[in-house]
Amino acid sequence: MKKHYVFLLLVLAGSLSSLASMAQNAPMIPNPNAQRNIKLVSDFVKAITVTGEQDKACLLLSPSYVAHGSSWADSATIEQTMKNWQMAYKNQMNRKNEFSAHSFRILSGAMKGDWVGLWGTYSYTDVRTGKAISFPYQYTAKVVENKIVSDRTYFDQLPILTEVGFKILPPGEARK
Repeated sequence: MKKHYVFLLLVLAGSLSSLASMAQNAPMIPNPNAQRNIKLVSDFVKAITVTGEQDKACLLLSPSYVAHGSSWADSATIEQTMKNWQMAYKNQMNRKNEFSAHSFRILSGAMKGDWVGLWGTYSYTDVRTGKAISFPYQYTAKVVENKIVSDRTYFDQLPILTEVGFKILPPGEARK
């Protein structure tokens, strides 16, 4: 158990230090609204990933909300995000999402504001193959006036795609 906590602390430290670096090494403090913001973000993530309550999820987002994938070019509006999840629901059943959360405030710079970070594991059964899929992820959301204004999700798509049957072809190999 002790090793688990040490690992979680190392992951947390690494994630926060990289976000702080993005914030131009701006001072970071505990978020005075931490409990409220963690509940908001947790409710959103559960609504969108597990229960499929998209109406509830939308109420927790700012009208200017933008979701980001693992690069700045991978972005989506509220409507696009909901459509993407509707498509995912068609191929998933038995969805589960377990995570730990932390909240912090960046005091200045480009990343100034209140943030919530989740470190978790998302699991489901693929309807097409019957295979159980499980993968770790990291999700970070910025909260303004009790609404999520932006977020970023990091996870490795390769194991998921290969588990559901996608094949990796070496460069130059003919496609069949």
